[in-house]
Amino acid sequence: MTPLPFFEYSLYEMYLLFIIWAFLGWCIEVCYMTIETGEYQNRGFLNGPICPIYGFGVLMIATFFRPINDTFILLFLCSAFLCTTFELSVGLLMEAVFHNRWWDYSHEHFNYKGLICLKVSILWGLGCVFVIRIVHPLFEKLVDIAPFEVGISVIVIVSILLIIDIIASIKAVNKLNDRLKQIDAISKKMLSISVAIGGVLAGKTNDVMEDYDKLKQKTAAAAEKITDKVEEAKEASAEKTAALTAEYNELKQKYETLLSSNGVSNRLIKAFPTLKNKKYTEALRALKYRISPKSAEHFELRLDEVKKHTRSKHK
Repeated sequence: MTPLPFFEYSLYEMYLLFIIWAFLGWCIEVCYMTIETGEYQNRGFLNGPICPIYGFGVLMIATFFRPINDTFILLFLCSAFLCTTFELSVGLLMEAVFHNRWWDYSHEHFNYKGLICLKVSILWGLGCVFVIRIVHPLFEKLVDIAPFEVGISVIVIVSILLIIDIIASIKAVNKLNDRLKQIDAISKKMLSISVAIGGVLAGKTNDVMEDYDKLKQKTAAAAEKITDKVEEAKEASAEKTAALTAEYNELKQKYETLLSSNGVSNRLIKAFPTLKNKKYTEALRALKYRISPKSAEHFELRLDEVKKHTRSKHK
C-alpha cells in the first residue's frame, strides 16, 4: 500500500492502527475506572469495546511528532498539549451536540471547566511517550506482516459494526435526554401536588380555627350553623386531598418506572459516572444513584472533598 504524503501511512495501515488503539484505549479505560470505582463499567460513548478518541490520539501523535520521537521532554510536552487540546475540543463538541457533559474532572485539582485537568494531561504525556517509543512500533510491524485479506476483513467488519453502533448510541442519547426530561417533569408535578395537599390542609385548618373562635362568641344556634359549615369544609377538603393523593401516587409509580427501566441509556450512565446535564441535574442524579449507586456516591464524595479543600484555602 502506498503511504499518504506527510502521514507516511497508507489508509489501510491507518485504519488498522486506529482499530488497535481504539480497542486498547477502551481496555485501559475499563481497568482505570474499575480501580477508581471498584466495579466494571463498559466505558466509552459507543456500546462496543472501542474508544475512538484513543485511536485518533495515537495516530495524531505518531504522525505529527515523528521528528521528535527521540527527545523525551519535547515529546512529553507536545503530546500532553495535543491530547489535552483534543480532549477539550471533543468534550465541548459533544456537550454542544448532545447537551450532556460526558466526563467531569471537577473532583480533580487544577481542572478547567471540568473537561481537562493537570493530572490527566500529565498521564497523557507519559502514556504517549511510552506508546510512541515502545509499543506503537510493535503494532506497526504487526500491521505490516498481517495478511492483507485478513486486514481488509477486519476493516470491513469493524466499519459495519461501528456504523450500527454509532446510530444506536445516538438514539440512546436521545432516549436518555427524553427520559431525564420526563423524570424532571414528573418530579416537579409531584412537588406541586405535595404543596397543593399541604395548602389544602393548612387552609382548612385555619378555617376550622377561625370558626372555633366564632363559636365561642355566638349563640348555640349560630354555633350549630357554623359547625355544619366546618363539617362541609372538612368533607370537601378530604375529597380534594384524596384526589390529589391518588394523582400523586400515579405519578410516583411512573417516576419509579422511569428510574428502574433498563436499556442502553443505563449503560451510558454507567460508562460516564461523572456525566452532567445542566438542565436536568436532579433527575440525572436520581438516575445515577438508582443505576450505579457505588459510583455516584464515590464521585460525589470526591467532589465534596475538593470543594471543602478549596473553601479552606480561601479562608
